This record gives sequence, structure tokens and C-alpha cells, in this order.
Amino acid sequence: MDLVAPVCLSINLFMLSRLNRLTRYLTRVFFREVLSVPYNLRYSPVVFLSEYGGLGLDYSYALAAAEELGSINCGAIPMAIGVQTDMATPALAR
Repeated sequence: MDLVAPVCLSINLFMLSRLNRLTRYLTRVFFREVLSVPYNLRYSPVVFLSEYGGLGLDYSYALAAAEELGSINCGAIPMAIGVQTDMATPALAR
């Protein structure tokens, strides 16, 4: 008896009914609660020039902040903060 199709269908229904809603909720919470923290702590503008709202410090300060973010027990959160603060924001400033 082929059980692959019913198992795939039940997983798909579970994903569509519950996980997608949960993912949308967690995404909103993540952006509001996690990605706003570096900006509130003034971490994100460490290496930006002061005329762009940054602190104008050199990259050793950004390295120290990134090293501290590395102590988080989850790899996704420091990576998301690093992408937001060091890749997306400088590109938007140009």
C-alpha cells in the first residue's frame, strides 16, 4: 500500500492551515521585537558617517558588536540583524 501520498497530503494541510499563519505572526513579531532592538540601542549606525545618522566609528566597533551577537544561541537572529544593519541599511543610504 502506498502511504506516501496521504502522508504528504496531511503534512501539506497542516502547513497550510497552521504553520503559514504562525509564520506570518512570527514574522511580524520578529520585525517588531528583534530587528528594532539594534536601532533602539544605536548599534546599527556604528560605522555610518555622522551626517547619515551614524556614530562614525571604525569597523573594530562593528566587529566587537558582531562578536557579541555571536553569543546568541540561535544562528538566525544574529544573521538577520547583521543583514539588516550591515547589508540592507547601507544600500538604502546610497
